[in-house]
Parts: sequence; structure tokens; C-alpha cells
Amino acid sequence: MYRALYAFRSAEPNAMAFAAGETFLVLERSSAHWWLAARARSGETGYVPPAYLHRLQVSVPSRHGHPGPRDRTPSQAHRADPGNGQISSRLEAGASNRQGV
Repeated sequence: MYRALYAFRSAEPNAMAFAAGETFLVLERSSAHWWLAARARSGETGYVPPAYLHRLQVSVPSRHGHPGPRDRTPSQAHRADPGNGQISSRLEAGASNRQGV
């Protein structure tokens, strides 16, 4: 996702005019001077000058639907999931019961 830093107007037929602050999804980096983008709110597409855009940091939702830290390793993320570890806990409980028999 990208946010427009400045308003843009053009006489070019394929260029898309926009206001500062609008957000876009870049579909194709066609050249150094023009990118094909879709307006986030309406889906309207057109060419925009990349010099007018700033890349946004986007938080990736976790499996549970809320943003989570992106810098976790896969094993840290696995251990942080509340459902993980339940099977091993049951196996450990079963093993300790068998030892006492």
C-alpha cells in the first residue's frame, strides 16, 4: 500500500488524478516514471507518478484476525499460539500416569 504525499493532476489520458493522503495498491511498476495503481477506496485504476507516493508499513493480521508482531521467527509464532502445546501436555500427563502404575 502507498499513500499520496501530494495532490496530482495531469492532462495525460491514462494518468489518474488524486489528492494528497489517498491510498493506492500498486499493480505494476511499469517504468521509473509511471506505475499502474488501484485507488484503495474505489478500485479505480490508472497510472500514477511514484515520486508522489510513500510506501506504508502494513501490519499483517495473525490467524486470529488481529495484528501481530512481524519479527517473530516461525517457531516463536508457533509457541505463542494458545492452541499449540496442548497435545504434548496431554502426552506428558499420560506418561506420568503410566509411570505410577
